[in-house]
Amino acid sequence: MRAPWRLVVAAAVLNLTVIAAASAQTVIVTKAPPGSAIELIVNSAVAATATADATGMATLPITPEARGGKTESDTYVFVEYCDNLRRVILIEPGMQGYAGGQCPRREVQGAYVLRGTTTLVVNVSEPAPSVLVRQGRVPPAWLTDEVERPADAKPANAPSRGLYGFAGGGLTSFRNAAVFACGSDTCDGSTKPMTFSAGVTFWLTPWFGIEGSYLKPGEIRLSGGLDTLYNFTSSLQTDVLTMVGKAGLPLSRVRVYGFGGATFSRAHWNTLQTIDDQTVFVDGVETTIKGGAQSLDLHTQGWSWIAGGGLEVPASRRLSIFGEGGLAGIKGDDRQGGEGKMDDRVLYFLVGVRVRILG
Repeated sequence: MRAPWRLVVAAAVLNLTVIAAASAQTVIVTKAPPGSAIELIVNSAVAATATADATGMATLPITPEARGGKTESDTYVFVEYCDNLRRVILIEPGMQGYAGGQCPRREVQGAYVLRGTTTLVVNVSEPAPSVLVRQGRVPPAWLTDEVERPADAKPANAPSRGLYGFAGGGLTSFRNAAVFACGSDTCDGSTKPMTFSAGVTFWLTPWFGIEGSYLKPGEIRLSGGLDTLYNFTSSLQTDVLTMVGKAGLPLSRVRVYGFGGATFSRAHWNTLQTIDDQTVFVDGVETTIKGGAQSLDLHTQGWSWIAGGGLEVPASRRLSIFGEGGLAGIKGDDRQGGEGKMDDRVLYFLVGVRVRILG
């Protein structure tokens, strides 16, 4: 018969424990000086005392007696700062408050509702105390520094708005240069020179910006001809100014973006063609026809379009690393009024750095 009796007693004790825990009201003080004295004042009387641990935290219960047996009420929260004492004062509307002494007192804005299981977490750090309220147990993060940064706060070096200067280098590929210079002949040389770019980007918001830049592809040199007849060498130099709008998607530690706009380009084609001396027979007589050299120049300028995309990764609050690719049109008419034209497409890839100047 002892076993059932013991079970009844154990159940009763557990029930009383749960009821007591459910009706408890608690004040948890954080950010107090380690080892400092903590006092909890309810209206005008001391309700509890404690000592802050090594992390600056102390827990003080609010007994029903301290609140005149009430289970629910509104309260205002004040904090007094003494040399080695932090005093948390709860004053109900219409009640006489704690007179206090010479210690500075600061009020936490707002009124707070105390119910049967309310927990107040009072941050007593200077210069402005703060309060968090929870019915029941509080999240562990409330008792650490994590509570001071919202869950959705951006990292310190997250992509942001502002004025940036940038420079980078990479590779370009001209689509029509070989056809323009060589026609149907086979040429020696490359239409994929290295390139350099520099400019400024102004992100008006983390999602939208404008940019102006200078794109300078390296010189293209192509050569060809027919043995014993002629040979030629063509070179192309270009300068491209770009003006684009940018749409970005800023993530926690990277910004993906696309852009589109206009280009203004100037190009210079130079072709040096050499015709070799030729020997022919006329009526059985050997005759040498002298060759020669001719230089042809075409200077163009004009407007076209550009589009592309890329991403940038902030390395610090002011420095970002970026990579991007784009397709730019290079069009123009003869600057000297001739009939020559320039019509090409340049595919380019760049890697570089951006430095925030303002913002």
